[in-house]
Amino acid sequence: MIKERLPDLFRDILEIPVLWDSDPRPMLPEPAMAFLIAFGMTSTGQAETRRNLTEAANGWGAEPFVAPWPDGPRMAVESSTIVGEMSIRVRLETYPYDSPVVVGRDYLEGLVAAMSWDSTRLAFARYGLAFQAVTSLQDLPVTIDDHIMDWAVLDLRFNRSLFARDDRHPVSTIQGVRTRKL
Repeated sequence: MIKERLPDLFRDILEIPVLWDSDPRPMLPEPAMAFLIAFGMTSTGQAETRRNLTEAANGWGAEPFVAPWPDGPRMAVESSTIVGEMSIRVRLETYPYDSPVVVGRDYLEGLVAAMSWDSTRLAFARYGLAFQAVTSLQDLPVTIDDHIMDWAVLDLRFNRSLFARDDRHPVSTIQGVRTRKL
């Protein structure tokens, strides 16, 4: 899901077309375009796995001494949460057809400023991302086939959490435990 939505988030902030670096490029590029490269997720700890009871057949809090799961054992669903870091490289290419009005660095400096806004923070939080740091900002003017282009590269680091739930394979749990006072 994050693969499909991340370019849209950056497009809303930068207000220019944003693609994954591996996506096909348009034949006639816009005067400015951004390309994203995600460097996967580095886990910063062990995955936390939990088993949560599923809803009882006749609901929670049924009459006392009536088994809430009359047709079988209690069932639980496993879920995992993984916490780690993710780096995203934003490469901005500007193609000054007439004259260099705005260079890539200007767009990326605006992106860095926007990363502190509440609206940006909340937009990334919907996908389990929390902005952590800007690791580098480099201006790379290049000439390819006698065409002047301006490239700028920015590396962003995010904290990331992944949550997965296995609804297809519920597992049985302990029916009950009898204790006695010593």
